[in-house]
Amino acid sequence: MTRIGTRAEVWFSNVVASFARYVAERTLPESVPMLMRRDAVLDSYGHAKEVMQGAYSFLDRFEGLTLSIQEARKRFPTRKLVLEFGVYKGGMINYQARKFAELNFVGFDSFEGLQEQWSGMAPKGTFDLGGKLPRVRSNVALVKGWFAESAPRWKAENPASGTPLLVHVDCDTYAATVDVLEFCANYVEQGLVLHFDDYFGFPDWRTGGFKALQEVSEKRRWRLTYLSYGTKEVALLAEARAD
Repeated sequence: MTRIGTRAEVWFSNVVASFARYVAERTLPESVPMLMRRDAVLDSYGHAKEVMQGAYSFLDRFEGLTLSIQEARKRFPTRKLVLEFGVYKGGMINYQARKFAELNFVGFDSFEGLQEQWSGMAPKGTFDLGGKLPRVRSNVALVKGWFAESAPRWKAENPASGTPLLVHVDCDTYAATVDVLEFCANYVEQGLVLHFDDYFGFPDWRTGGFKALQEVSEKRRWRLTYLSYGTKEVALLAEARAD
C-alpha cells in the first residue's frame, strides 16, 4: 500500500515544488514570460529615453515615492495632503505616513480587488481583502468604495481639503486610472505631482495607466514634466497648458 504522508509532509513537498518551479523559471535561458517581460522592459526603455531625459532614477519603490513627496514639497511647501488610490494592505501608505508624520494621508480602495482584468498582469478580483480595511497610522484616513464614486463623495464631505501635495496612483487598470485622473482635473489647474506605481516595464503596459494618462492629458490639455522613474514607477508634474 502506498504511503501518502502527513499533512505537514504534503505541505512541505508542495513548498519545495513551488520553490523549484520558481528557481527553474528564473534560471531557464528562455521562457515565454521572461521574453514578454524583456520586450516590455525594452519598449519601456525606449519610451523613457524619448521623454524622460533629465528625470532621475530609483530602484526601490518605497524610496521612490518618498523622493517624489520630497520633490513635491519643494514645489508646493504649504500643501499637507497626500492621496493614494489603491491601498491594498496599507504597506505603502503606512510607510510614507511614518516618514512624513506632519502630513495627512487619505487612501482610497474598494478592498474588494480589481474591478476589471489588469491586462497582461492579473485577473479581475486580484487583491481582494473581502472588503476588510487594513490597520493604518493616526495620520491616515481610508475611504472605501470604487474610485468613481468614493473620491467625489470624499471631496464633497471635505470641501476645505485643498489641492493635494501629491497623488499616488496605484490602481493598476486603465478604467480605474481614468477615474482617478478625471477626479484630479481641477487639482491640475494648480499644478499637481502624480506618482504612478505601475506605469511601464511589464507586459501590456501601454494599455493601462500609461494609456489613461496619455488620453486624459491630451483631452484636458495638460503639460507633463517627468520627474523620476523606477522599474515600473514614474513621477511627473501635471500642469494646465497656457496655450
